Amino acid sequence: MSPQQRRITEDEGNDVRPMVGYYLWAGPISLTVCVLLIAFLSALYIDDSRSDRLFMEYFSLALACLFVLPAWYFPIRRYGRIKQDIAGGIVFEVEGAPERTYMKAGAGSCHVRIQGIDLTIPNDRFNEVKDANLIRIAFLPRSRVVVCLEIAYGLGIR
Repeated sequence: MSPQQRRITEDEGNDVRPMVGYYLWAGPISLTVCVLLIAFLSALYIDDSRSDRLFMEYFSLALACLFVLPAWYFPIRRYGRIKQDIAGGIVFEVEGAPERTYMKAGAGSCHVRIQGIDLTIPNDRFNEVKDANLIRIAFLPRSRVVVCLEIAYGLGIR
C-alpha cells in the first residue's frame, strides 16, 4: 500500500511552522557565538611583537568559520524543505503496523519505519508508538516532518 496524498489542513500547517523556529536554529547560533568568541579571545592573546600578528588573527577567524559553516548547512537545508512542503500544501498519509521503532544513538531522535518509510517522530510519543499495533501518520513529503500521528492499540478495528 503506497502513501495517500491529501491537502494539508490549517491546523497542521500551524503546528509545523514552529518547527522552523528556535529548535531548528538554536544549535548553529550557539555554536557560532561560542566559536567566534573563542577566535576573538585567541586573537587578543597573540603577541603584539610578532610580525605575522595580522595573519594569525585572520587564521583564527578562518579556523572558526571552518567549524561553524558545516553546522549551518543541515538546518538551512531542512528549513528549505519544510518551507517547500508548506508552500506545496500536500501531506502524505501512511497507515499500518510499525515495522521498526528505534532511537538514533547520539542524536537523541526517535524514528519509526512504516511501509518502508523512515520518519522522525516526537520523542514524547516513542513509547506509545513502540507499543502500538496500528498507527496512522501524516507527514510532509520532502522534509519527512510528521504533522499528525494517530495510534491504535489492540486489534485496531474501527
